[in-house]
Amino acid sequence: MTVESERQVPTELKQLEDSKFGLPDSKVTYTFSLDAGSPILTISTGSGEDTVYRRTGNAVHHVFHDYQRSEAMFPVRDGVKLHLVILKPADIATPLPFLVQRTPYGCDGTNRGSFSSGRPELAREGYIYVCGDIRGRYKSEGEFVMSRPNVDHSNPKAIDESTDTYDTVAWLLQNVPGNNGRAGFVGTSYPGFWPWRPASIRTLQ
Repeated sequence: MTVESERQVPTELKQLEDSKFGLPDSKVTYTFSLDAGSPILTISTGSGEDTVYRRTGNAVHHVFHDYQRSEAMFPVRDGVKLHLVILKPADIATPLPFLVQRTPYGCDGTNRGSFSSGRPELAREGYIYVCGDIRGRYKSEGEFVMSRPNVDHSNPKAIDESTDTYDTVAWLLQNVPGNNGRAGFVGTSYPGFWPWRPASIRTLQ
């Protein structure tokens, strides 16, 4: 038996009793019963306040792509290596665009479940989702500078967030098979500072 929701990938439940099941690594339990032939589901979170649901129709099933996770360390133009987590749908055969988020908050927790939970609409669309640790944060090398300003791009050795973004996309296009040559960007809060940086890319070509 599995449980799923709009933001939760199908997760197998562990049977605790005849009609009681538990969510792995959680205090949440699901208890099934009948009332005048109508199925009832009671969900307990362990806080003492239970939620009761009565079946009113057929179960709703959402689309959850089979995102396969990989990691990469790749060099940018000054030799510093940046860290990426790549989620690629294994159940889609056609070439796909990249959806990239660059963040100072760490990408290690990025997986199929976190992507579906945080951005369910985008996860269902079927992108090659990429989370990148920005320069100097978590597994990426180099020095972190808060809101690093743009540099003079006439200097081919100068670096800023736009050059790191450019080099990230260039590496992805060359090294991740099954892409369609396109990349979009997403971000919220401080990571929302980075999506406009690709606008500088054309000045670097």
